[in-house]
Amino acid sequence: MEDKGFVALDKPARGAALYRATVSKTMTLANMTKDFSSRVLELNGPVPTTLFTNSKILTDEDLNELAGLLGRGQV
Repeated sequence: MEDKGFVALDKPARGAALYRATVSKTMTLANMTKDFSSRVLELNGPVPTTLFTNSKILTDEDLNELAGLLGRGQV
């Protein structure tokens, strides 16, 4: 994951090493959704964002960002 740029390793002087995400939650969801819809569902074009509207982990701001990343504009 570190080699692919998804996480960065923070090495403290003492204690356990800490990994932190370098890609946002919405960017990750958008990329996974686009990949799935293209390869599995064979969809060409914008992906509907209604799948995410009742998510407990996404804020309205996240939903709007995700909609933009998926090519649908604002939710």
